[in-house]
Amino acid sequence: MSSTAPSPTTTTVEPGCTRAACGTAIRRGGNRASFEFALVSAAVALEMDWPRIRQARIALGGVGAKPWRVPRVEAALAGADLNPSTLRGAAALAAESAQGRGGNNFKVQLMQRAIVRAVEIAGART
Repeated sequence: MSSTAPSPTTTTVEPGCTRAACGTAIRRGGNRASFEFALVSAAVALEMDWPRIRQARIALGGVGAKPWRVPRVEAALAGADLNPSTLRGAAALAAESAQGRGGNNFKVQLMQRAIVRAVEIAGART
């Protein structure tokens, strides 16, 4: 995963991979022309037993005060394939207890799309 120099405003999340059949991706969501930061981000590391996901590690940014792991999504992806409907179902688990705060309700859907796309990208890199 990418790494940055430590600073008071930077958090580095490295989901990590330990096996050769590993793919990683970071997906940032938001209007980059308007904002200097991602509204939502998903960092994903996959270990694959093609065509199935052996293990997934997922961290989300922009959806809370600090990066947030989603163990229910990770568990749902273990043993799954990269079928888009399967990925959408797993990503929906991250939104089950999510609550928007009025002006950021859109982030719930954006978070799910970021998870699906980052998993697709990481899976293609293994």
